[in-house]
Amino acid sequence: MEPLLVKLPMPGPLGHVNSYLLSTTEGMVLVDLGYPSEEAWSTLHKTIEREKVVWVAITHHHLDHGGNWRRLKAMGLRPAIMDAELKEIEQFSSPTFGRELSSYFQENGADSSIMEYASSIPERYGSLYQGLEGDTLRDGVKVRIGETDIIPVWTPGHTGGHTCFLARGKLISGDHVLQGITPNVSSRLPDDDPLGNYLRSLEKVVSLSPDFVFPAHGSPYNKLMERAQEIEAHHLERLNEIIRVLKQPSTAFQVSSLISWYRPWDELSQFDRFMAFGETLAHLHRLEREGLVSSRTHNGIRFYFPEADLSHHGRPQWRIITR
Repeated sequence: MEPLLVKLPMPGPLGHVNSYLLSTTEGMVLVDLGYPSEEAWSTLHKTIEREKVVWVAITHHHLDHGGNWRRLKAMGLRPAIMDAELKEIEQFSSPTFGRELSSYFQENGADSSIMEYASSIPERYGSLYQGLEGDTLRDGVKVRIGETDIIPVWTPGHTGGHTCFLARGKLISGDHVLQGITPNVSSRLPDDDPLGNYLRSLEKVVSLSPDFVFPAHGSPYNKLMERAQEIEAHHLERLNEIIRVLKQPSTAFQVSSLISWYRPWDELSQFDRFMAFGETLAHLHRLEREGLVSSRTHNGIRFYFPEADLSHHGRPQWRIITR
């Protein structure tokens, strides 16, 4: 039996997030809890009040996925969350994290608007997840509900502990593999490699060969290999684009403002610029690890330099997904 899709309204261009109910012999499993609004909760509550929900899980900590955990807790349901994601929630909620992220972004040339948003992260996460009590998931360690085995699959990239769930050949993929759009993959630490993690996570879910994919946005689909190849091609093009604009030493902020987004840089909201800047850093970090870009700090500001033309370098070192 396929998971039941429940569309929960949320603000922004996506319009809704998908929550899923999976039937087991013991009761229903609920994956993702929706945006913390009365409208979203009303929709979810009307659905689950008719069912016996026995287990709840969150794919990742973003507001539209875990926002209603307190309301589920009030019903006696503790969310299950990947251990790495719980660690990231703790990190983002720390009072020092905002200062550290702002300092890191400032070194990379960010403007005051981006640093202002970065400094607000601990307050946002602290207010959302304060008092969180959840069950800890570990990569590949199955959870048995009734006669159904649910396997949490750690897929870092979009967040540090993002998790897909494999059950009866079906993959509930959260934001990891979406149709029509790609999830934001952003750097939050000076030495991280979220893009490398994300691309390896793509290979990981493809290797599971699920019959069907149930994403957090958009409709379920059954061509995971094709979609994974499209997403990889998107990121390879983004890497190429960065190389093309790096004609002289540039900060990550300067690169961000020169590459293409869904609308011109000057028309992006504060939040979108924050996300775009983090994604630019993630791609620059990957290019550094590939030896295609180097960086040096001058007067407290980090500048990036091209080392080679990506179009002549060949494909980067992660293994390309093939049939």
